[in-house]
Amino acid sequence: MGTYITAADLEGRLGAARLAQLCGAAGAARTALLAAVAARAEALVDAHLGDVPAAAAELARDWALDIAEFELHKRGSGAKVPEKVVYSYEDALRQLRDAAAGKLAFGQAAAGNSLCVASNPPLFGGRNMPGY
Repeated sequence: MGTYITAADLEGRLGAARLAQLCGAAGAARTALLAAVAARAEALVDAHLGDVPAAAAELARDWALDIAEFELHKRGSGAKVPEKVVYSYEDALRQLRDAAAGKLAFGQAAAGNSLCVASNPPLFGGRNMPGY
């Protein structure tokens, strides 16, 4: 199982005050809740991706944060999960399904700022234009 997010990541995304409000607990209870939410989000990512390739690690972190944020809002005392949080959650699940179906490809990360492009052989060149 991957470790993509921490309580500090959630606090960085939501802010300390909002996170405290959503948790509704302090101390060990808050730590346990955040660990459970993070574990659930990470398990959902792992269930779709299996072993996460290195090229997808940052995406896996973002997906796990979106899922965990939704879970916190869902468990929170608010009347309704904010629309943008629901959209982020659904988008993360959609992308995870696409990744699991092979619609998202995670190749090897290119070194530096290079870009690898597959193409057909050149039409004009020394091998196919003898005498020119």
